[in-house]
Formats: sequence, structure tokens, C-alpha cells
Amino acid sequence: QRAATQHRPLSGEARSFYAVATKQVGGESQHLTYATVGIGTGRFKGPFGGVCTRFHERATVAAEYDTLGVNANATYAFRDPQESHNFTLIVGIADLGYWTYGLTYTNNW
Repeated sequence: QRAATQHRPLSGEARSFYAVATKQVGGESQHLTYATVGIGTGRFKGPFGGVCTRFHERATVAAEYDTLGVNANATYAFRDPQESHNFTLIVGIADLGYWTYGLTYTNNW
């Protein structure tokens, strides 16, 4: 799909319009669970949704269906998420076939 560009943000075949809602559906303060549902056009044509659970103060797992496939990931923060200067490791699988990974750095100014 041809993507939109900075100079033509509403052009391209990948353009989508969508509506999304997220709600906390369970869990205690340390083990929060959120569900997200949405519907869209274009790339996100049809219904989509996901769920994310924080099973440890530094770790989460998530899964989603984005109208093209199923994706899942897990994250781990090396320090308490409220502290500044934190690194988070992300490992995931896109379309249940392509491994992804990343490392983010956060600084709470």
C-alpha cells in the first residue's frame, strides 16, 4: 500500500479513518488489564481490538487483531516505570510470523 507523505497527509492507499475506545476491564493497581476496540476504513477496514495486561510492575503482555493479522508483544522495564532514565525491552511477533524487538529509553524531565 502506498503511504501518505508529510506534504500530502491525506493521500495514499494506506490512509485510514477510525474510531477507538479503551477501557480498564479488570485487575488491581499493579495488575491492570485494558481492552481496546475500534472500527475503521482503509488499511484498518472493519473491526479491530486488543488486550494489554500488566502482570508485574515492570512487565506487560499484549495481543491485538488489526484487521490484517494478529500481533503480540511483551515488555520489560529495567527500572521502576516512575523513575527517570529508564530502558524498556520490547519483544513481539507481528502477524504471528515475524519477530520484532526493540529497546526504548525514557527520561521523565
